[in-house]
Amino acid sequence: MIKELKSTFTGNYDKTGMCVFTQLQKDEKTQVYLYERKWPAYTAYEVFISKLVLEGAPLPGGGKVEQSYRSYLGTSLFGRGRGFSCSSLERAQMHFKALVDKVNGLTKTAVADTSDDVKDENVVVGVIRRGRKAAVRPSLVIPSKSFKMKDLVTLNEDGWTQPTIYVAIQKMIGEGSVTIVGTEKNESGRGKKSVIYSLIQPL
Repeated sequence: MIKELKSTFTGNYDKTGMCVFTQLQKDEKTQVYLYERKWPAYTAYEVFISKLVLEGAPLPGGGKVEQSYRSYLGTSLFGRGRGFSCSSLERAQMHFKALVDKVNGLTKTAVADTSDDVKDENVVVGVIRRGRKAAVRPSLVIPSKSFKMKDLVTLNEDGWTQPTIYVAIQKMIGEGSVTIVGTEKNESGRGKKSVIYSLIQPL
């Protein structure tokens, strides 16, 4: 059995501060992750074909891999047709479709070359080197009364997307500043119920 990549994990891999990696989309071998660093603030969408490390592969310093697993793509392989770093989820999803087609041996999906892909030589996916200009994002606006995710999306159109807001709210829940107070059926009556959140007011 192959050990898959975790859906969410954190790490200070670039020695510039803790970063959060959240899986947004996946196929058998292709992944899309939201990469977030709180300070200095930086967000990117990383899409790549994961690397399969087989059981029995040699480990540095001796020993062998005990269980086959998929790993995050190495930084040296990004930008070479196996992985891309994008500034928008829409762009990442375009690359995701193209990479899935590539893995499955289908006709290649062309993705137009635009400035939305990260191309600065100082930018390496998963590793932020010195010289990267930190993106400045405004503070998240949260209603004083109960709210739903769509309310936050409407209030924070500048600099935020639903995936980044979701990650921020989950972190605030963990820190004890936001709580879930209930659920509500969608207006159509179909699909998942909407989660209702509320700020925890200090005593």
